[in-house]
Amino acid sequence: MLQRSISHCLSVSHLSYFCLFQIHLDTVLKDGVPTMRILAVFEDGTVSLLQQGKSSQLNAKWSRDESLAHIVDAAFVDLPDENMFSLENDELGEPLKDSKQRDPVSRLLKRWGSHAVQLQEYLTTLPTRFLPVLKGSSSTSNDTVPLFADRLGFRKLLVVVTSTGKIHALETEFGKSIWTRWVGSSYSYSANDLEVLRAGAVKFPPVVGIFGTSSISGDVIVHRINAITGADFVTEQVPAVTSLADADQIILVPGKEEKDHTNVYAVVDSENKITVYPNTNEAVDAFVAALPTFYYYRVKKGDPHVKGYIVDNQGKNFVGKPVWSIDLPEHEVVADFATKDRTEPVSSLGRVLGNRSVLYKYLNPNFLALATLRETKSSSNVYLYLIDTVTGSIYHHSAYVGAGHAAPGLDSIFILQVDNSIILSYYNHGPERAEILVEPETRVGLDMEDVKAGEGANKRRKKSSKKAAGASGNVVKNTAPNVKGYEITVLEAYEMPKADARVESDTYTSFNVKKPSFLQQTYVFPHQITAIGATRTGAGITSREILFGLSSQQLYGVNLRILDPRRPYGAPTAEDKEEMLFPYRAVVDFNPKELASHVLEVAGIKTIVSTASTLESTSIVVAYGLDLFLTRRAPSKTFDLLSEDFGYFSLIMTLVCLVVGIQVAKYYAERKRVYDQWK
Repeated sequence: MLQRSISHCLSVSHLSYFCLFQIHLDTVLKDGVPTMRILAVFEDGTVSLLQQGKSSQLNAKWSRDESLAHIVDAAFVDLPDENMFSLENDELGEPLKDSKQRDPVSRLLKRWGSHAVQLQEYLTTLPTRFLPVLKGSSSTSNDTVPLFADRLGFRKLLVVVTSTGKIHALETEFGKSIWTRWVGSSYSYSANDLEVLRAGAVKFPPVVGIFGTSSISGDVIVHRINAITGADFVTEQVPAVTSLADADQIILVPGKEEKDHTNVYAVVDSENKITVYPNTNEAVDAFVAALPTFYYYRVKKGDPHVKGYIVDNQGKNFVGKPVWSIDLPEHEVVADFATKDRTEPVSSLGRVLGNRSVLYKYLNPNFLALATLRETKSSSNVYLYLIDTVTGSIYHHSAYVGAGHAAPGLDSIFILQVDNSIILSYYNHGPERAEILVEPETRVGLDMEDVKAGEGANKRRKKSSKKAAGASGNVVKNTAPNVKGYEITVLEAYEMPKADARVESDTYTSFNVKKPSFLQQTYVFPHQITAIGATRTGAGITSREILFGLSSQQLYGVNLRILDPRRPYGAPTAEDKEEMLFPYRAVVDFNPKELASHVLEVAGIKTIVSTASTLESTSIVVAYGLDLFLTRRAPSKTFDLLSEDFGYFSLIMTLVCLVVGIQVAKYYAERKRVYDQWK
């Protein structure tokens, strides 16, 4: 037997596949004749077994699309409503020009006919709707999937892009593939980012954009695709494929392009030169209108610094100008970072306590949560910075001695922002790696001349910078507990440390804000964490659930109430019980009932993404890595949906009996009234 591996690309035009990426050769004896078999891996991620036939030609024995094992980004796309998909037709499905030519009588007859057809279709599908319910089962498959939104909002499109340049659109209700495209053939394309350029609306189908890099030219290529059909999205001013010279960062700009109603993006290159995408006059005007309040920052994993910028408009040549920078101490680098989702709904501005007082949340949309790591031969420490990205002010800085990655090359530091909560997870090595250290100074540099703020705001910023510098350089004692394992630290930010107190202001600005108050608590988690995410609902009323990808190939959910930093030590008081707080326990108990993946194994979870459904109680969650898994989560139970074992038949019979009883009682009451009048 001969086995060989070839890792360079080959062009095989006689096969109905793409360029070869890797092949494995194997020779076996079949009927005494040497026969060659090839396990071929193609550029798009397809794996095929090719075997030599009688005519010495290679025939495909089987083929599998394994590109979903290389997902780099994913996004949910809302499907359009069936009655509002286009303005080209009226409510009866007729073109507007034909509809205007009809007289009122024919339009009325047409409407009655359409109602009759709809009633017939409804009666035809009625048994399929109620028989599974009466039998106690539910349908789990569907041959034809309508590309319109359903009543509960469970049917969406999950668009995923892989590093091989292949794009998949999957329907979330039944998991069926709607369309698949490979865009990597023409450009030696490596996809990096997926953005929803436009959500679905009346007359405007949803559009997604794939940002990738060409391995030939090094340019960034943007591919615009209709999310419903998978076809290229072309307009009068913007082609389907756009090439940008360089793109080191892609930033969503507030506002939309007026003509096509697409989002506007600022594409920043390595020299902080900014290109507006799409490069139309309407998009540039939208970007210029947003410049007075547009600030951005630059940070990457492994960087020893964070920098903030404003945009200098030089005759529509936009250049980023630095206004602040934070240089981390020596040997300290960025391990992970998280920002607030600006589209996240906020249902409550405060938290009602047991004595009916209110702690007002600190909801700064410019908050950057930064987790850094400093490792030496004998120690490992994790630091948390909470930074305002407009001014560069450090509002919170805490150290976790002995914390770090579980092992070299094994990412164990993750951070997440949800509402006013910051969740940080890491591995605690114990006191062996938590030596007494002298913390070096964290240098905060501010270019005050470039920041358009009042004199009072400048003084406050200088004062806060001095405090941040003065607080560093202190000795950190060895306070690490004598325990090893994964830990979760939760912080909650409030405007004031006292209840019923808040910042009185009609407007919010980062240049005039007081330092928030923080509550913090740490919990021990019994499993290795590989990813972290959170549920999301339409109004933000439902309790949030923090989702963890585990090394045991499972997706696990922990209600945010369990990670509450206000959980009391010892027996709870009457006010704690009124607030539904339960005593603090250092270990988060592992409850198998909270396994979102149930008995299924989801290998190599790296990213967790969620979106809201129409139901406030239910969130749609997808976890991907080597596998792809989608489920629904209801942290506060399905309070707005009837349970699966609800007695529909009993309810219908009760209503029927009630209607019959009312009619019988009405008959006898009328009969008695007539009889009494004849007396």
